Amino acid sequence: MSASSPSAYRADVSGELREILESVRSLIFEVAPTVHEGVKYGMLHYSLNGVTLASLAAQKHYVSLYLDPQVLDQYRVSLAKLSVGKSCLRYRQLSQLEPERLRKILKTAVQHITAKPGVLEGDRGFNTSENTVSPERGERY
Repeated sequence: MSASSPSAYRADVSGELREILESVRSLIFEVAPTVHEGVKYGMLHYSLNGVTLASLAAQKHYVSLYLDPQVLDQYRVSLAKLSVGKSCLRYRQLSQLEPERLRKILKTAVQHITAKPGVLEGDRGFNTSENTVSPERGERY
């Protein structure tokens, strides 16, 4: 997928994969309302003050959510029913999505990032990519 904006990326995904993508995306914005959404490496990319929180990719048969491996390691045992890679969760069906569990994982990912020195102060830079959009307005800023 070679979309140039998050809205174009999402428009290219259909069916159940679109439902999965939108559900995970909604949870990301719920847990981290100030997250910046863009397209990076051909995937939806989410960052807080320029630090990657997650990436989301629609593959041919599943949606992958990429997170820091240290965060996933904390939940690996409880995710045994899912296809889990070193740094990703793979969802083939919407029924595999457990919102409460994913919300908890995403909260841990946010805490993992904000615990790093400088992230809250913003001294790690700000994502000024032309593909960054405001989730509320759906426009670039």
